[in-house]
Parts: sequence; structure tokens; C-alpha cells
Amino acid sequence: MWTEQSRGRMAQIAKKTKRYPSDLTDEEWDQFAPLMP
Repeated sequence: MWTEQSRGRMAQIAKKTKRYPSDLTDEEWDQFAPLMP
């Protein structure tokens, strides 16, 4: 069963992992974002 605690934990895990080789983490996006028009 999904609880608020487990949802938050899974959201944190999802932010740190890549589903596909081309996926970027939040940290990588932060570095790349200034280069985008």
C-alpha cells in the first residue's frame, strides 16, 4: 500500500536514478540548463 512516507521515499529514489541511459539527473540538468536557449 502506498503511504505518504513511501511515496516521498520513492520520489527521492526516482530523482537519483536513471530509467534510460540518456536520462539526466537533476544535478546534470542544473548544469545543462544555462546552455539552453
